[in-house]
Amino acid sequence: MKTDREGARAPGSFCMARTPAGIDVPPGLFLTSYTGLTDKPRNDTPFLRHLLVHPAHPADMGALLTSFANLVFELGRRWRFTLASGRFGTLARDMAYSTTIRRRRRTRRIDRAGNPAAIGRWLLFVAGLVALMVVVGGITRLTESGLSIAYWKPVSGILPPLDAEAWQRTFAAYQATPEYRLVNRGMTLDEFKSIFWWEYVHRLLGRLIGLAYGFPLLVLWMRRRIPSGLKPRLLLIFLLGGAQGLLGWFMVKSGLVHEPQVSHYRLAAHLLLAILIFSLLLWTALDLLEPRHGSRQRRWRAMAMVLLLLVVVQIGLGALVAGLKAGYAFNTWPKMGEHWLPPELFALKPFWRNFFDNAIMVQFLHRLNAMLVAGWCLLIAVSTWRFEAPPRTIAAALALLLLIVGQIWLGIVTLVEGVPVAIAAAHQAGAVLVLALTLYFLHMNRRTAHHL
Repeated sequence: MKTDREGARAPGSFCMARTPAGIDVPPGLFLTSYTGLTDKPRNDTPFLRHLLVHPAHPADMGALLTSFANLVFELGRRWRFTLASGRFGTLARDMAYSTTIRRRRRTRRIDRAGNPAAIGRWLLFVAGLVALMVVVGGITRLTESGLSIAYWKPVSGILPPLDAEAWQRTFAAYQATPEYRLVNRGMTLDEFKSIFWWEYVHRLLGRLIGLAYGFPLLVLWMRRRIPSGLKPRLLLIFLLGGAQGLLGWFMVKSGLVHEPQVSHYRLAAHLLLAILIFSLLLWTALDLLEPRHGSRQRRWRAMAMVLLLLVVVQIGLGALVAGLKAGYAFNTWPKMGEHWLPPELFALKPFWRNFFDNAIMVQFLHRLNAMLVAGWCLLIAVSTWRFEAPPRTIAAALALLLLIVGQIWLGIVTLVEGVPVAIAAAHQAGAVLVLALTLYFLHMNRRTAHHL
């Protein structure tokens, strides 16, 4: 086949290859075949002789038919064979066209399989459900509803009591718990329903999160829509979600044995695991929705990591405050009673137990760490302004500082007002927002853009 000049092919033409016999054919028609006597491939056989003497392997038939259709179409277009205007020429064009369409569809399927925005939005939605569950869990704790359902039925427990007989059975199970005997003796069925519904909604929300995450994950996995680099992380989140359900029942079970109070260690573990799941969901979503962001400024990246550590410690201390009911120990600010340092800070022996089991020490540490979080965030905001960070980084740092100040104010109001449910729930929701914005600031200043 002639070209415009040596070494360049004419526009719109196929890149043809010349056989040893002088025939111009597409390179795809030089089939690789093997004889029974040698493993050496034979790539130098002219097309017709190769086709007649060495039949193609069945695995090569698709490529052979496609290349042959392209050859017929090219010959008809180039040399104006009557074949091109006849039935066989039309068939050849149709075969070539259908091959192109199949390739384009396959390419679109590959593009959809790597669609990061859709997966990122799905993960953001699930992260929002987890944040909502953290808030509902806090309300369940504040209303002392966590021990109202004295059994764990992952499947049949989806439905609440639907008739009077079912309500009586559920209430009878609660009457056998230490909480009813020691705290709520004489409670009526209507009063029981008021605490039952909070625990039921909390468990139902957990099941909905499992469905909202597990079912789309299964569908996307089976249809190969998830990038291979993302699969281990999504599978880890799924396993952590299952562990969270088991840990929740393990926590509730601790309050159904002797004392009507769950272990504050298990409560803290339950909350921190929820925070871990939320953080993984949010971070993965940010990786997918904002993959091109990254910063070379080690200063803000290191400072953001320290801030994240302080925020997680603060959330853990808040869980201990809730488990020990330390918010009722001192309802004054800024002093704790009449002292800056109460004498009961080190009342327990051995010494280390005061940091975990002493309600007064835990409240003191919660107050102190809040000031550390605010001071460190202020340092970050000043640093971004002083060293002329990008406007987006400065805005995120200032927003984070304002949010932390508001969170501290909510904490003070909660303490002074005697831990009202509405304000305390808002305080817990604020903690999740502070964590989310801290993760966003850290993600904005991560080392390099992450590609999944």
